[in-house]
Amino acid sequence: MSEKTLLAMRHAKSSWKNDGLTDFDRPLNKRGQAAAPFMAEILAERNLVPQLIISSSAERAKQTSLAMIAAWSKEVNLILDDSLYLAGPNNYLQAIALHAVEEDSVMVVGHNPGMEFLIDHLAGEDEIMPTAAVAILSGSSSWQELNSCNLHDVLRPKDLSLDL
Repeated sequence: MSEKTLLAMRHAKSSWKNDGLTDFDRPLNKRGQAAAPFMAEILAERNLVPQLIISSSAERAKQTSLAMIAAWSKEVNLILDDSLYLAGPNNYLQAIALHAVEEDSVMVVGHNPGMEFLIDHLAGEDEIMPTAAVAILSGSSSWQELNSCNLHDVLRPKDLSLDL
């Protein structure tokens, strides 16, 4: 069984300008629109473009995922999963087990605090995940049996010189 790479990403910065929108429907703001493709480029430079993104179906997570995919030169499949909106670790693990079949590299895009809880659950590490941050994890078990990973790095836009 080959090593699996899991990229856990918190959605990019969202807008609070429109009071008429529900939390679920909030889009990315200008900062978020810049951060998502920036992070996609960083991942591409590190040869970490996933084969599949499983994203919360909330507007800000969907826009983050689409901006990431648009920045990459290779085809990446996207699955929007309603169960990942404000989800905990078990929801992420269930979505990965359901949707990731043949892929060796998968990204999940979601929300806090669930993203931080997922990293802690899999790697036993308490990491701060600001908007557009990506945690790089790996494990040798199948997606269906994923219960622990090694945390290799957490990429945060501000640490990578994205001054927004």
